[in-house]
Amino acid sequence: MDATYALEAQPAGVGRYSERLICELARTPEMELTLCARWPRWLRLGRRFGALGCRRCLLQEPLNIRLPGRVDLFHGLNQRLPGYRFRRQVVTLHDLFPLTGARYSTPDFQRRFSLMIADAVARADRVICVSAYTREQAVGRLGVPRERCAVVPHGVEQQPEPPSERARQRARQLAGGAPFLLSVGAIQVRKNNVAAARVAARLGGAARLVIAGGAGHGADEFFDFVRGQGLSDRVRVLGYVDEQTLNALYAEAVALLFPSLEEGFGMPVLEAMARGLPVIASNVSSIPEIAGDAAMLFHPDDIEGMAEAARRLLDDQVNRTRILTPGT
Repeated sequence: MDATYALEAQPAGVGRYSERLICELARTPEMELTLCARWPRWLRLGRRFGALGCRRCLLQEPLNIRLPGRVDLFHGLNQRLPGYRFRRQVVTLHDLFPLTGARYSTPDFQRRFSLMIADAVARADRVICVSAYTREQAVGRLGVPRERCAVVPHGVEQQPEPPSERARQRARQLAGGAPFLLSVGAIQVRKNNVAAARVAARLGGAARLVIAGGAGHGADEFFDFVRGQGLSDRVRVLGYVDEQTLNALYAEAVALLFPSLEEGFGMPVLEAMARGLPVIASNVSSIPEIAGDAAMLFHPDDIEGMAEAARRLLDDQVNRTRILTPGT
């Protein structure tokens, strides 16, 4: 398994997926794992996964050319495969936004990652797609035979560990003490953060917008909008937060606000629902598939619709309880 992305200093969605899958498979007695990583993250392999007792090696073409003969299956956990040919190869596709929108990334990023993804799916014996939406993109845009694709959705703990009171107090301090809507993920065009800020503006002083995520492609547009509209006191950008802090933010928020334009899965939607937090999200890409009927979904440009949903949650706690109760 390519453990490179599980060794990020600040693991986000792909990193957490990789880490948890590795840890679970390491508990399978009939399977022997060899964990590979690219330089320089390879140096962290022993420190992070040494207790699992897995074999470890550097994944660096054209070095360790004997690796393919030592394993029965190679799993590329993030849309890429090494240049070697293994007996069997599996690759996981998380999203295909480099292929779907010119605004979502730089031309150089689109070129490099489009080539990498196309190469991986062409050589993989099986392609794991994290949603049916991603599978349809793989079939339609990359020509992957449908029978080679397996939809394996992401998962979260059904009953996440409740945050401590100390963690919850810190979350309230980070949010500025007022009721807040939470957005999770990097600030970038694809995440439609300007729409989230517009929702916060419509709410006036009733609630803040708190964003747990760093700056990504197109973040300047968002920050310019916030400053230009005088929203700096209502929008708080926390940057990357660890899992403990994120868990506490989910516990303290009024709702998750997730107006994204393109998602291969949308992990924050699942994380919020697992914690009983209401979800206000867009009705495009994979999000309706992931949310089902357990979220309030709107067109990503429907600012007033999302703001009205937030107002109902802010003003009527009885309504919030009704939304969270199945069959009512």
